[in-house]
Amino acid sequence: MKNLLYIMTLLLLVACGQEKGKESESNENPDPSYLDDQLTNEDGTINAILSDSAAALYFQAYERNAKDSIGPYYLMKSADIHRHVPGKALMAVKRYLTLVKKYPQHDLAPVAQFMTGLTFDENLNDKARASKVYEDFLKLYPNHPMAAEAENLLALANDSEESDLDKVHEWMKNEQEEK
Repeated sequence: MKNLLYIMTLLLLVACGQEKGKESESNENPDPSYLDDQLTNEDGTINAILSDSAAALYFQAYERNAKDSIGPYYLMKSADIHRHVPGKALMAVKRYLTLVKKYPQHDLAPVAQFMTGLTFDENLNDKARASKVYEDFLKLYPNHPMAAEAENLLALANDSEESDLDKVHEWMKNEQEEK
């Protein structure tokens, strides 16, 4: 019920915002961060509906502020939220890559590049693409603080001998045989 109330409030805010039109646009550019505390349920799971709406609001804020210094932060937040919403990982990749392309000198560009690889790796289980992104990251940002982590993740992504799940099953089998 609580989540339904949040969703309805969010939809009402979005609907009212669209009706006001361009004349109030300069006064009506709210920072969507007021939603951040509501993106997870009480049990710690992601509130997919509200999170998807929040990601859309962050992207709208980015579009309104693309030339402002706050724009890349809104774009990154939209991508980060989408990364955790089931079925939206590719949208996160698209948003991360937009940030890298449009703001290559921004402090968030290396982080967005790294997060693209991590999203391919963890969310989409696409080790080949993750490897390529990690390699690109290391070429573009060899001295970045995340470079060591990118090297480790690249090594893991290239370890195609067996999947993590296969390793767990092998460990469990060996454990049973030892008993």
